[in-house]
Amino acid sequence: MKKIYISAITLLLAILPTMAQETFDLLKYNQQDVLGTARSMSMSNAMGAVGADVTAISINPAGLGIYRSGDVNLTLNLANTKVSSSSLVSDNTKFNVSSFGYVFASDMHSDDELAFFNMAITYNRQANHFRNSSIRKYASPISILDNLYEGDPMESLAYTTYLLDKEYNPILQAGEKVDYSQRVIESGSSGVWDFSMAFNYAYWLYLGFSVGVQHLDYTMTSFYHEDFELGGSMDYNNKFNSSGLGYNVKVGGIIRPFPALRLGVAYHSPTVYVMTDDIVFAEMNSYGVPNDAGALVDASARHKLEYRYYTYDMNTPQKVILSAALQLGKRAMLSVDYEMLDYTTMNLYDTYGFVYEDVRQDIQRKLNNVRNLRLGAEWRLNDVMSLRGGYAYMPSPVKSSVITDHQEVFTPSLTPHYSIIDNKGTSVYSLGLGLRFDDFYLDFAYQNRSYGEQFYPYYNWVKLDGEALPYNNASYLKTTQNNFAMTLGMRF
Repeated sequence: MKKIYISAITLLLAILPTMAQETFDLLKYNQQDVLGTARSMSMSNAMGAVGADVTAISINPAGLGIYRSGDVNLTLNLANTKVSSSSLVSDNTKFNVSSFGYVFASDMHSDDELAFFNMAITYNRQANHFRNSSIRKYASPISILDNLYEGDPMESLAYTTYLLDKEYNPILQAGEKVDYSQRVIESGSSGVWDFSMAFNYAYWLYLGFSVGVQHLDYTMTSFYHEDFELGGSMDYNNKFNSSGLGYNVKVGGIIRPFPALRLGVAYHSPTVYVMTDDIVFAEMNSYGVPNDAGALVDASARHKLEYRYYTYDMNTPQKVILSAALQLGKRAMLSVDYEMLDYTTMNLYDTYGFVYEDVRQDIQRKLNNVRNLRLGAEWRLNDVMSLRGGYAYMPSPVKSSVITDHQEVFTPSLTPHYSIIDNKGTSVYSLGLGLRFDDFYLDFAYQNRSYGEQFYPYYNWVKLDGEALPYNNASYLKTTQNNFAMTLGMRF
């Protein structure tokens, strides 16, 4: 196999070693799970017009105005994530705090004007990044060595470990195939602290406002291995961490045109993150390949790069959420949330405030605006016990043409792998149980979340009849996450 140089890609990627992220990394950071209190999770977070819940406040701050007493609660979550490929299955189980909240309700003793003025401090986990995934491919006509570009730090690693010849071409012979495998270990989470206030006007109009402080932490370690058909092998291992702190504002309103119906609308501003990346290491090893003297390397030839911290800014999409909740007598409630996001508005900025124009254009070419749907139901069996259920669907924000046309994907040079959520989107099914006593309550939730994606260890090209054409080396991954949550709370 011969190395393929593509000048347009070379010019574009030449800037990427100075930054850590690209389109699909940003997308990963900006997608949210259906997490929070057990009550909210059991109704798939269809809580924008329901209110009087710690997670509902984060969806629509006007829901804080529905409280008529103080509230303090804590939610614990056990999350099991299973990733299945064609030949491998990986499991990961983590215990975490899903939400926390303290609500102070002030009764203004007026049924005709301002009835309540409420304030709250709440925390809600937005996403878990704990996941292990593995792939394996046999007799691939393309190696990770084939598409290294000039000036790529990975090219330097490959040359130093005798995987490239003196002309910087791969040492593999024409037509030589490779077997490869890769394991990716991910960890981290994101969440938001909301500082909120809301007003209840005559029990028919509720207005709320909050300032959110969001955190994000993501760590990825990857182990890639290739066995060459004619002898020899190589490893490429790398690790990086991204962390950030961001700020946004939320405003919302809920009206009750008649007592059984609540209609809500909320706006979430873009979150402005200050991000810090640390490329911990990037290491390449070779085994059984000829060195400069022509002798086989018996042990390993190893070269390791270590990078330091660097920073940049990131903007997330704004949100608009329309909600409705219908009370059916004193026993049942149905709710729906319709959430609108435009992922093409995401952006990266350097430390001087200038947008990374190539990344911006890539985001607009590959991503869509989306409409998320959440449905929830609650049935009170008696004064103590309630049953709940919910469903949520989040379509893929990636244009289908990215997969069908095998569009070129630009990745940070030291982290070549990436994944694309398929066009089936993400589905969430939820069930729950609530117990209410005099001043205490206990809620339980079970939730199943699943989605599929195309995983690529690297984007590559194959040379056919003198023309460089994209080659599809994707593996299909199915991710299933089961969440078990419990909320313990007290009203006062």
